Amino acid sequence: MEEMLVSPNLFQVDSLSLVMSLLVLIVGLVVTVYSVRYMRGDAEYKGFFIRLSILITSLICMFNVDNMLLFAALWAFSNLILVMMIVHKSFWKQALESGIVAGRNFSIGIISFLLFIGLSFSLTKTFSISETLASFTNLGSVSQCVLLALLIITAMTQSAQLPFHGWLMSSINTPTPVSALMHAGLVNGGGYLLVKFAMALGTQSASLSLIFIIGSVSAFTAMLWLFVKSSVKGVLVSSTISQMGFMFMQIGLGLYPAAISHLCMHGFFKAFHFLSAGSAFSELKILKLALNKDMKQVSVKVNFLMSLVMGIITLFIFSQASHILINLEDSSFILMIFIAMALAELSFNIIKEAQKTINLYLTSFLALLSSSIVAIIYGSFLHFFEQILASSLISATYKLTALHYLVSSVFIMLWALMHFKKDLLALLPMNLRLPLYAFLMNSSRAKASTYTSVRGDYAYLKETNHLYH
Repeated sequence: MEEMLVSPNLFQVDSLSLVMSLLVLIVGLVVTVYSVRYMRGDAEYKGFFIRLSILITSLICMFNVDNMLLFAALWAFSNLILVMMIVHKSFWKQALESGIVAGRNFSIGIISFLLFIGLSFSLTKTFSISETLASFTNLGSVSQCVLLALLIITAMTQSAQLPFHGWLMSSINTPTPVSALMHAGLVNGGGYLLVKFAMALGTQSASLSLIFIIGSVSAFTAMLWLFVKSSVKGVLVSSTISQMGFMFMQIGLGLYPAAISHLCMHGFFKAFHFLSAGSAFSELKILKLALNKDMKQVSVKVNFLMSLVMGIITLFIFSQASHILINLEDSSFILMIFIAMALAELSFNIIKEAQKTINLYLTSFLALLSSSIVAIIYGSFLHFFEQILASSLISATYKLTALHYLVSSVFIMLWALMHFKKDLLALLPMNLRLPLYAFLMNSSRAKASTYTSVRGDYAYLKETNHLYH
């Protein structure tokens, strides 16, 4: 184990805590700079930046503590500040209701984590996280299962995994900078918590399978939600839940450094998308689609097969860059499957767009070259994370089961159907189509009390509050 840089009784600074602290600092800095102009004229302008600074500071402190009581206090305090930022205007009743929904969800996680701390202390007689992990293998199987169940529930509430996704869906009234910080930072907390206690997860293989299933269900369901979402924020929220599901899947496969690299990349990616969401409407993509609608293109089947071949080819390039061997029996192979699909999807999009102006052969070369470059960059990035986290975190892959192959097959089938049949519901008989559509709509809806459907209910400035009530 890596030598601690400060007192083991209260703090523990290692490569994982430094990576997470750097992530929060970078995302926090970007959000702060963006907020200077975005929040200008707001009656709570100073209060917003005070809360933002406190939130960033508390998160950095939380990443570097070794005492479970202090960790829980900072975890709860960070969520409290986030709830306050979600509300922002307490006299705006829909925003207040959004904060209440989030607060209730976080309370479940806090209670679960406190029960974890109480039970672990009664068994190990210590509040030190490192000492608790060192003693975890000596606990009975039943005690281990109960403790891990409490830990997984805490992580699920924070990362909006089904059925605890409602708070994220209901955060529609949140100011854009808060949404960016929430989706790029705090929602990743569940994955970080599981990785921090990775040594404990390894004592029960069933816990890793459970985490894999939870992530698979959340990722798959959120992908289906994308077919019924029409708003920009709705799509981004569904995307976040799906990405958190993929992160849980990587943890469930024992690929802890890969999960942390995914967490970091998702943080930067989602911060960018939320902060640029307002300008998306000015791109007039509908006009672009209309202009290209009648252009002669190669069939979808040919494009898909070409991109599939390129995905497989570039997968081997990724394997060399990441130093992850392609082993059909190792849990890392599931990651390889999703990497191949991602690279094939990139190739497909390049082929679809480029063939409008250049010939098929040049288009194919361009797609293969671009996918190869991405494979090298992502593989090198993942290998870099493996190296810097090696002293405090290593992968713990294991032999695959029929469950893992079944789940990956379902995702492959869904991915293929998305290309050949955009209206997936049309594949089902009518007696199943309508119930599934209703389920997707209802399960992805925000709580009704958080909707602002009447413009008069949108009380932005405190000074004008009397006009609305």
